[in-house]
Amino acid sequence: MNKITNTVDSFLQFEAQSPEAPYLHKPDLTGNWEMLTRADVGKKARQLARFLQQQGIERGARIGILSDNSPSWCIADLANMMAGYVTVSIFTTMNLDTVQYVIDHSDMQALIIGPASNWESIKASLPESLLLLATEDGPVNDCRHCLNDIWDSIEPLATIKPRSSEELTSIVYTSGTTGLPKGVMISLNFLYQASKGYSDHYATNERGRLFSYLPLSHIAERVIVWGSSLYSGCQVFFNRSLETFQSDVAYARPTQFFGAPRIYANFQTWAMTEFGRDTLEQAFADRSTAVEAGRKVKDFLGLSSVKVALVGSAPTPVSLHQWYEQAGLPLCEVWGQTEVLPATASDPDFRKPGTVGRPIAGCQIKISTEGEVLARTPYLFSGYWKNAEQTSKTIVDGWIHTGDRGRIDEDGFLTLTGRVSELFKTAKGKYVAPVPIEEKFAKHPYVDQLCLQGLGLAQPVMLVVLSTEAQTMDPESVQQALATWAVELNSQLENHEKMGRVIVCDEPWSVENGLLTHTLKIKRASLWDKYHHLLSLEQSGPVSALME
Repeated sequence: MNKITNTVDSFLQFEAQSPEAPYLHKPDLTGNWEMLTRADVGKKARQLARFLQQQGIERGARIGILSDNSPSWCIADLANMMAGYVTVSIFTTMNLDTVQYVIDHSDMQALIIGPASNWESIKASLPESLLLLATEDGPVNDCRHCLNDIWDSIEPLATIKPRSSEELTSIVYTSGTTGLPKGVMISLNFLYQASKGYSDHYATNERGRLFSYLPLSHIAERVIVWGSSLYSGCQVFFNRSLETFQSDVAYARPTQFFGAPRIYANFQTWAMTEFGRDTLEQAFADRSTAVEAGRKVKDFLGLSSVKVALVGSAPTPVSLHQWYEQAGLPLCEVWGQTEVLPATASDPDFRKPGTVGRPIAGCQIKISTEGEVLARTPYLFSGYWKNAEQTSKTIVDGWIHTGDRGRIDEDGFLTLTGRVSELFKTAKGKYVAPVPIEEKFAKHPYVDQLCLQGLGLAQPVMLVVLSTEAQTMDPESVQQALATWAVELNSQLENHEKMGRVIVCDEPWSVENGLLTHTLKIKRASLWDKYHHLLSLEQSGPVSALME
C-alpha cells in the first residue's frame, strides 16, 4: 500500500484489510438497525462516483449534499472524494435565499437530497440545470434520479485516480453572522490532518464507536465523527430522530461523544427527572454512593462506554462541568473554526473548566496586541471561494486571524472572551465586550436567549427571550426577578458596562425570523435592526425593568 496522504487512501486501506467489518449503522423507521460494511460503503461510493462521471460532470465540479445525517451523506461525500469532485454541504436549516446563494456562488452542478426540513420551501426555486439525486429515503418523486436505482444498475468505478493532498475536496459555507456566508475551501490535506489530529489526540481506533447527530454539513461533525472514522476505521451510528435520541445513543454505546453544552444540559435534565434532583445531589455528595450513582446515570443515558466526552461550539457553564465531574464523566472542551480545526483541546486528566484547552499537536496559538486569537497549523484552510480579499485579511503571514478574543494562562490554556466584531462603543466612548456579561446573565433560569446591545447608547441594554418556564409565570414577578438579577450583576461591572435595562422580546429568535443563522448563531446586527426603537432609554416597550 502506498503512503497514506489523505482520507480516501486511509479508507481504502481499511477496506482492503477487513472489507466485512461493520462500519456505518442506521435505525430504520421501525427501530431496527441496518448495518453497512466497509465493502458496502466502498462499492456504493464507487457506483455513485461512476454515475456522476457518466453524466458528463468533470473532475473538480461542485456537488452539493442536502440531507440529515445518514450513511448516504457519507457515501456521497466519499464518492466525491474518489471521483475528484468538491462537496458543498447545505444545511437543512438554510432558508431559500441562502440556499440559492450557495448554489449560485459555488457553481453547483448536482445536488444529492435526503430528508431535509427545508426541502419543501426551496425545491420550486432550484435552477433547472441542477442535476437532482434523491437518497433512498429522500424526496424520490421530486428528483429525476435516485440512489437506489444507481445501486441496482451502475457498475462501480474501476480506478480511483491518485489525488494531490492540496486538491480542493469541500467548500463549507460559514453562518454569515455579519453578511453573506463565506465559502471556506477545504483541501484533502486539511480534512486528513484535522481528522488525524483529533483521532490521535483522543486515541480513536478501529474499536471505537461514534454517534452522529450534529449536522455533517458543519465542519466539526465532519471532522470529529466522519473524518475520524475514515482515518481510524472506527464505526459510526446515526440518530433517527429527536424522539429516539436517547434510545439510539444507548444502542450505539459510543466510546466518544461530542456535543454542545445544551445537549449535555438535556442529558442532565433527563437524569434528574429519572432519579430525582435531590436524590442525585445527595448521592454525589457522599463518597460511598457517588461512584454507583454516576454509573447509574451513565447507564441510563447510554454513555457508560464513553471514554472521552467532548463539548464545544458554545461556552460551557462551570456548574455543568461540576455535575459531570460528579457523575464520573468529565467534559473535555475543544475549539476550532471552519478555517482551522482542530485548534485546542482538553483532556480528561488535564483540563480547566472555563477554558477551551491547550493547542493540539501541530497547532500554535498566540494573542495579538489587540487581544485577538491567532492560530497557525500545517493544515490551514485554502482560502475563501471567490473572495481573495477576505482571504488575505484572514491569513496574514501564515497566521489565521480567528476573530475571537481571548487570553492564554500560564499553563497554556486558552480562554475565549468573545468576538472582536462584537465589541461596541457606548455613548461614553468606551468599548464593551458583551460575551462575558451575557455568560453571567444567562445563568438565570428565566433566560433562554439573550444578547447585549449598546452601540452609541448611554448604557448597554440586555435583550432577553424568556425560558419556557418563565413564559407560564406571572409577568410582574418575572420582570422583578430579572431586574433584581441585573442589579446584582451590575454591582460586578464597570460603570460603562452596567445594564441600563432589560427588554423582554416578544418572540423567540429563530432561523425562520432571520435572527439566527443556519448554525443557530445569533445575528446581533439583525437584532439591533429589529429592536433598535426600544433600545433608547427614553423609549418605552416590553421592558422588564428600568435600572437606576
